[in-house]
Amino acid sequence: MRGCYPRPVDTTLLADPIDHGPLRPDDGLLRSPHGVWPVLGGVPVLVPEPAAFLAAHRVPILAALAEAGRATRAEVDRLDAFADAVVGVGAAAIPDDFLEDEEAVPLPPGEGAARDALAAFLLAARASSLHARLATLCETGPVLEVGCGAGPLTRRIPGRPLVVVDRSIRAVLRATGGVDALGVVGLAEQLPVADRAFGTVVAANLVDLLDDPLAFLEAAARALRPGGQLVLTTPDPGLGLRGSDSTVGELVVTAGLEVVAADEDFPWVRSHGPRHHEVYVVRILVARKPRRRR
Repeated sequence: MRGCYPRPVDTTLLADPIDHGPLRPDDGLLRSPHGVWPVLGGVPVLVPEPAAFLAAHRVPILAALAEAGRATRAEVDRLDAFADAVVGVGAAAIPDDFLEDEEAVPLPPGEGAARDALAAFLLAARASSLHARLATLCETGPVLEVGCGAGPLTRRIPGRPLVVVDRSIRAVLRATGGVDALGVVGLAEQLPVADRAFGTVVAANLVDLLDDPLAFLEAAARALRPGGQLVLTTPDPGLGLRGSDSTVGELVVTAGLEVVAADEDFPWVRSHGPRHHEVYVVRILVARKPRRRR
């Protein structure tokens, strides 16, 4: 909730992003033998090089904290202590590729058969919401969501405890506002979570955006307990120019998981405005971590 100071961070499901060891809270910081990480506005920043990350992204992080009503003097001082510890790091933005509420966008204006057909399609796609479908695939917690955006899936996930990881603190604060979830700034390829801790790892339309999708899938497999499942979607199962539509499934298997279900033609509509709608056909893939090694 905006302006409400966050509760203390429960580190039970979190880990050092370098070697996945336990973390110890210490007055706005999290410590391990390998380093120290800040907690900003109640959000742990668990990236491998926090000082360089905060130096590069200081401005958007400050803006996100202010937007959420959490830019206190203590938070700003903690951010500056890390950012000022490195030199020669250029400023960089954190692209927030999310929409506030895709399903609240008005339908196309005008009249006529074409408009009516488009409106009917959009209503049908919203009724069969991709995020609602993914929520039904999340098994008993703990649940780890990677790449939350503004939180259309976060708000629907039934399993608890819930940990939400995104590289954007603005996305984390938006997604977890008013939700019983622990938000964390982290990298998908180096998930800062404990080994074998989660019953479900879910990532909606993320894997095709990553530079190293296999590293993410291996990190997700590490985070899953035996018998746990990975739920992911992608509008590009070929992952760009790297292969055919079978690429993402092959990488899931390479990461040590077993594909147990796939839905090839689920619609995902991103509505930016009444006259601007993007339509994707995504693959929903469910994979399970074997209970024992063969």
